[in-house]
Amino acid sequence: MDVPAPARVLADHRPDPGDLVSGRRAGAAGSIGTKVAVAGALLAVWWWRRAHPLDIATATTTALLAITPSFGTQYLLWQAPSATARPARLSIPLQIVLGAYAAIFYLPMQMLTHNNWVMANALMMLISLFVIAFMIAALPWQRRQWHPPQPQQHHEAERATDTAAA
Repeated sequence: MDVPAPARVLADHRPDPGDLVSGRRAGAAGSIGTKVAVAGALLAVWWWRRAHPLDIATATTTALLAITPSFGTQYLLWQAPSATARPARLSIPLQIVLGAYAAIFYLPMQMLTHNNWVMANALMMLISLFVIAFMIAALPWQRRQWHPPQPQQHHEAERATDTAAA
């Protein structure tokens, strides 16, 4: 089956764990960064353990984004399903910011010359810190304690009335 070119590009995209400009690679730091990211995700699950499962998913993906050693385009979408299914106050503004960030920085990066790419990459890395801070602020902090709905219990007086009517 022949896959269309845009789908192939999206499926094959992998964030670079090193610095493209200097050619340095993460090496052992990449494995340390991965361990730190997994530890951060586990910490987020533990910290949000009393929250609704969708809020736990949102917090976990946000923690991975904040800690991850590489920042790739696909990571911006991790939070979208759970944040859309159970939105918080800032969920919609966050989706707008993430979409604008991806459109402004990721789409034109392939069309830039080397010098312009280096400048845009530095600006993108700086702005990504603010985007991640906004992602953390957009978490449903007030919902860290979830109280599942309890089945309704009928009072004895109501039960007696229902029984008498039957």
